[in-house]
Amino acid sequence: YGAYISRSISLGITTKLIHQNLAGQGAGAEQGSGTGTSFGGDLGFLWKPSDQFSFGWTLRNVGPNMTFIDADQSDPLPQTFTIGFGWTLLNRNNYSLLFVADVYKPLPDEGFGSFITGWSDGDAGDELKDMDYHVGTEWAYNLSEVTAFAVRAGYSHDHDGNRKTPTFGFGLKYDWATFDLSYFANGGTAVRNVFRFSGGFTF
Repeated sequence: YGAYISRSISLGITTKLIHQNLAGQGAGAEQGSGTGTSFGGDLGFLWKPSDQFSFGWTLRNVGPNMTFIDADQSDPLPQTFTIGFGWTLLNRNNYSLLFVADVYKPLPDEGFGSFITGWSDGDAGDELKDMDYHVGTEWAYNLSEVTAFAVRAGYSHDHDGNRKTPTFGFGLKYDWATFDLSYFANGGTAVRNVFRFSGGFTF
């Protein structure tokens, strides 16, 4: 759900049901099926002071712990905080050029309060290493009033995960449907050449 609270500021909230199957039946004194179900929410803020500039943040996975084998060993949802901006460099009748950048930070497992305390639980150097940095550009072209495609390129820097890799993407929109493909090149880890597909529908 999203709503404008002024002409340039909007807030959004997402709720989700999370179900995971990570292990088999508990052994010995442990009870449980190795599956867990919980619910969570995402909060978002967007400020768009002009047609060329936007700024926003999201807080993801706010919710109760998830229990698998033992309720006394429940696991918190992985809370993350992302802050970033977008700047439209060109905006013509048929095409546009967008530059974006964001900072992503995992938060400690301390409930909703980690949004505040998660920025001071280590020294400044460790806090900077915890963050991931992303930059990217998108060139979009309108083929017609209902059809458009976009070409994207960017760079992702993850210090802790030792992933420093270029990224590429492609998007296609037709009327009420969208399709996106992204590619992560060799990031210096065992996970290489990752493709991601996504689609969406507007009602």
